[in-house]
Amino acid sequence: MAISRRIIKFFQTRVAVVDKVDSELVQIQTANELLGKHKKLIDSIYHQSHVPKEHFKRLYLYSIERLAIWVQNLPASQNHHHSNRGGFLLHTLEVVEIAIKRRNTKMLPIGANAEKQNEKKDLWTFAIFVAALLHDIGKTISDVDIMLYDAKHKALGKWSPWFGRMSDVSDAKYYQYQYNASRKYQQHSLLPLTLLSQFINPVAIDWMQKESDLFTLLLMSLQGRCAEGAIIADIVKYADSESSAKSLKNSNNSNSLKPDQPQLQTQPKSLADKLLDTLRYLVLETNLKINAPGAVMFTTADDIYFVSKVIMDKIRDSLNKDKQKGIPFDNSRMMDELLQFHIITPNQKGKAIWDCKLSGGGFKKPVKLTMLKMPLEKIYFKAGGNNDYDDDYDDVFPGDIIEQTDEIEQTNEIEKTDEVMSNKAKLSTSNIEPDTQTPETKGDKHASIQKIAPVESTRSRSLPLPPGFETSPVNEDVIDATQRTKKIQRTQRAQKTQSPEQELKKPINTNTDTNTKQLSGNKLLLETELGKDFFKWLIKAINSKTIAINTAQSKVHIVTYEGDKALFLVSPKIFKEYNVDQWAKTQKQFGRLKSNLKTHTGENIWQVQTKTQRKGKTPSKIRGYLIIGLNRHTFNLDLNNLPEANKYLDLMTNQPKNNE
Repeated sequence: MAISRRIIKFFQTRVAVVDKVDSELVQIQTANELLGKHKKLIDSIYHQSHVPKEHFKRLYLYSIERLAIWVQNLPASQNHHHSNRGGFLLHTLEVVEIAIKRRNTKMLPIGANAEKQNEKKDLWTFAIFVAALLHDIGKTISDVDIMLYDAKHKALGKWSPWFGRMSDVSDAKYYQYQYNASRKYQQHSLLPLTLLSQFINPVAIDWMQKESDLFTLLLMSLQGRCAEGAIIADIVKYADSESSAKSLKNSNNSNSLKPDQPQLQTQPKSLADKLLDTLRYLVLETNLKINAPGAVMFTTADDIYFVSKVIMDKIRDSLNKDKQKGIPFDNSRMMDELLQFHIITPNQKGKAIWDCKLSGGGFKKPVKLTMLKMPLEKIYFKAGGNNDYDDDYDDVFPGDIIEQTDEIEQTNEIEKTDEVMSNKAKLSTSNIEPDTQTPETKGDKHASIQKIAPVESTRSRSLPLPPGFETSPVNEDVIDATQRTKKIQRTQRAQKTQSPEQELKKPINTNTDTNTKQLSGNKLLLETELGKDFFKWLIKAINSKTIAINTAQSKVHIVTYEGDKALFLVSPKIFKEYNVDQWAKTQKQFGRLKSNLKTHTGENIWQVQTKTQRKGKTPSKIRGYLIIGLNRHTFNLDLNNLPEANKYLDLMTNQPKNNE
């Protein structure tokens, strides 16, 4: 399926590390080497064909050998059936065997008399053999990219099937394969007819063409036109399903198997593995609608959101079609399995279902959907070596996906609240004088203190107090100063162990997890320790190159601001990278350092827009903090280590006010 999200291109025209290349190269083999381990299957095909040995060699074996040389040790699919090395050849031979067996149970051509059926028996058997042999051959063109190498592991270039087999390329000894992220669903089913002469003996093609009705059915089948392919297409479809089900039943589907390593002692897959494999199959190899009204699936730069009931029903239907056993009828049971094995992301309550509101991206008005959330990497495997954004940012949902939670993450609101809290804290304490009188003399003084109304916070939170103090039932960011002073006096009278001066020098708030500290004179000081530690970690990570910059999954990018390099920190992801438990507090305290540049509207959050040249694709927007003046000595940044500005990102300097 044509989905290109966060899939980094696998092949490079130059290879820097020889050891890495060695581990990924597959040797080009001869037909005898490839078919040696499939002797039993080939013998079964021969006996089921009911033709003389010479006839079998001249027509059947001729085609089987040519196909083996063509597909080498490629897998049959990326994440579904026969996905290990050599799976393509094994699956094809299984489909051929099953198809011919099924053909032998039918009297063909349908409706003809027994004499004609017997006369055309071998012709019909061979036509079904051809359809079965070539049913997936188009995948070698549409689904995989193959790079060829010589005996010294030097890259020779990308293999083009239109020019013949891999082994026909001069000096080609090895190859690498990677699934094409931009492949088009079902394109492979339209291609077998174009390759007919590559695999079938011209004598046999001429033989079949003389039977006009039969040849028409074969041509339709080879073009993926199953309804018009009639009985031939039906038989191949049945055989394909049987072979796939057999593979999925007891296969470990390991891509790490070597070409000459047989599948021995495989264990049945767990339900979780079956669910994940089927989900990958649905996304990558079927026509699943995405990122549009009525879609089953919506993607962001890091996550995939599935409409829960629809995707669960599709998974169950696919598993039942593949004759898998032990599939629960209840969707919640399957979701629990996905949750238990960390395949999907739990919501804040630890449950599978996310309540989301989708807007934009084709929706005329916002819609609410119950969804499953999953990291993108669970479906799309990351490959190394290329930082090209062209295939990574284009297919994300162009609208907004808002997770409806009890505490919605609002980056700007966090920062605005800090400023409000700081200003109100100063207002609350501006009329309070340091309490340095003795308990005997401060009664009159205390009576003259003006009572200040409690300040309501934009978030429901109250600061914890020392033991023996009662918290106010009103949610406050700054505790009423007058009430706090009275409680201090009562504690002092009860304890009589310290002077009033010593008592006031102790912090009122002893909880290290809070965001404020109380100093002498009742002055509130906003904490910045987490923000400072984060910034130190960030600078160290950039200097040591332990954090990726300007890549598809980076949380740090280099952008251009007024002609100079600037750091763009993707928020809140960079803070979650540093401390997943206290990321919001860390982000808040980092903002207090005032190391970042604010927008022209006075906000902390900037936006960058991704570039795309694809028709019909809407550029994405990424939000984050902007840090300029990187040559400041206080930053201690190694400017020589910084890459050039990301050419796939444009900083929006005149962005509209962020109302999220």
